Amino acid sequence: MHQARWMSRAIYCFKIYLYRKQYLLKTFEINAIRDICIFIIRFYLKAWFNCTEPSKTPNNDLNFIKELKLYEKEQPLIAKAALNKICNHLWYLTEETAALTFFDDTISTEIKKLMVVPLNNESIINPSKRFILSSSDIDKSFSEKTVASFLSKSSMKFFERFDINTNFLKLDPSNWNTDDFYLHGKEIVCSLKVVNDSAERAVKLMEDFHGSLTVNDEKA
Repeated sequence: MHQARWMSRAIYCFKIYLYRKQYLLKTFEINAIRDICIFIIRFYLKAWFNCTEPSKTPNNDLNFIKELKLYEKEQPLIAKAALNKICNHLWYLTEETAALTFFDDTISTEIKKLMVVPLNNESIINPSKRFILSSSDIDKSFSEKTVASFLSKSSMKFFERFDINTNFLKLDPSNWNTDDFYLHGKEIVCSLKVVNDSAERAVKLMEDFHGSLTVNDEKA
């Protein structure tokens, strides 16, 4: 469901559940709306507020999948629907974009040490622009993956693309935040605009262009 349509329905669900005693709702309807509200609070709100932080995006997507897989034990239908959807939007787990995580302060030093190792790996994990994953591929072993699992030597293209000096990779990750090269790269990454819906951007661009030409509807 398109983002704007989903948000409107999410808000309606909250309102209906808050004022459920004022409606003639059946028990299964109340339970269904409650389940949606729980999903929004437990999963969607966290994703919504963190989605604009580029460095956190790869790890957020990975953890979101893991949490949904665990949620299957409680709500299999909701979890499966959400998993099927998120599996179509995994651009940030490709070898290149997963490198954003090097500048994520929430990643532990131990994981960052593991992230450096695959940068010397010649093998290509996923050559496409989007990480291909189906909900049926998410097994027990997937829960043990970290962002390091999605990196390879191809991830170095990320640093080349943004002209980020990689000398900091030779240091212990605990010292990265004191290195000028790392801080410069972090500044670049934090300035990136994270956008998922390119079609929505195109529509907005056309609207702005149209508005710059005229404000008179009859001349449009």
